[in-house]
Amino acid sequence: MNFLKTLILLFFITSPAFAASRVAILNWNENIDLNSTGRNSEISILGRVSDLPKEKILNSFSISFGTQPNIKITKVLCDNFPATFTFNANTLTVKFPKGKVNNENIMLNFTYEMAYPKINKFLRQELIDIPPFAAGANSKVIIKYSGYFESATLNPNITKNGNSYIYSNIVPKNGVAEIIKLTPAQVAWDVNLKLKINGNKSMEKIIVKMPVYFQSPRQKVENYNSFSRPIPIQQFSENNSKNLTFETKATEILIENKAHILTGEIYRNRIAKNPAEFANVTNEERSLLAPMLERIKQDPTNNNLPFYAKIGKFAHQYIRYDLNYLGKLPNLNAIVQSRSGVCTEYAKLYDALLRLAGIPSIIIDGAACGEYDQCRGHSWNMIFVDGKWIEVDPTWNLMSGIVSSSHIYFNDHGKGETMLQYYNNDMALDSSTEIEMKTDL
Repeated sequence: MNFLKTLILLFFITSPAFAASRVAILNWNENIDLNSTGRNSEISILGRVSDLPKEKILNSFSISFGTQPNIKITKVLCDNFPATFTFNANTLTVKFPKGKVNNENIMLNFTYEMAYPKINKFLRQELIDIPPFAAGANSKVIIKYSGYFESATLNPNITKNGNSYIYSNIVPKNGVAEIIKLTPAQVAWDVNLKLKINGNKSMEKIIVKMPVYFQSPRQKVENYNSFSRPIPIQQFSENNSKNLTFETKATEILIENKAHILTGEIYRNRIAKNPAEFANVTNEERSLLAPMLERIKQDPTNNNLPFYAKIGKFAHQYIRYDLNYLGKLPNLNAIVQSRSGVCTEYAKLYDALLRLAGIPSIIIDGAACGEYDQCRGHSWNMIFVDGKWIEVDPTWNLMSGIVSSSHIYFNDHGKGETMLQYYNNDMALDSSTEIEMKTDL
């Protein structure tokens, strides 16, 4: 979510008939303190008046915050002195008592408070926004926060220093609109993955073979247990799966897989999978995607990004998110043709493009808390780059190797199917899963 709209600088001089005037911005600095409701920010601008018509003076200028609600200006200084200002319709107008003439510097400092409508506490997104009129200026933006977060942002101009993230660069001609994505470095979850099996009549005897969930070095799992209703007459584990036998007159079986799961930086261990097992490419994938991969290679956009991230950004932009595709699981050709889908389609397209590019990839099935903390099933990717496995999420455009602390691993894609064996041949069965994720954060 972009919280701060691009600032627009408007200049006012003493005559309504004038040639174009300009203030060259030399320095742009912003200090942002995050809090539980939004941000407190201080912006300092150093500029110089130029190209002002003869015998005219610059007596005020304005900065607009677009349509962003809930902004409160708390202090305005001009040349280190309290300034007369107004704030109407989200526009801050600062007056110069003596006016400004050509080649005279302007030093503006103002602070504001901004309350956000909502905040996703598991993937907080903060905008670094420097408008195009500051092109060529030296810029430095510092985002500070209490508590300990890690960043899921891939940007070579952003560095971490303690509890701060720092953007430092010469402002490009189009300005800056960078989003910093922050996720808590440690979260404890109580997770319940429920499997429901329903029949149109008494089930009599049925065998359920399901995977052992949550087993990944990228998270710590405690107190993992399965509970069934009704109680199975027999159960045993083999080859990372669990077999349960039921003899019941019930028409529904509920199996709950509960665990206490810890996510975040300190629980993210290295993965020992053989990358060669996840690099094969089919002839169909090659034929379908080779031209697409070549376009990505030739695209000069984002040349400062690693190639896997360029592919991920392409997949993120190529597919239009459409909830109508939930549960449909179209094949790769249908995804390419429709350019629509949900997380499963983003992950599938990205996975195939990566393997075609020679980058081993695995699709992960799990759950995550998305917009405004709504938790539900989710798919993303684990890829092998620079000698290690990292996690990336093309649906959410998370390419740094860190996904949010709400991403809970269930199993690798294709290894999580539940198999049912039953003996009443005229019975119709269907199954569904439901996910519960709770945390005290």
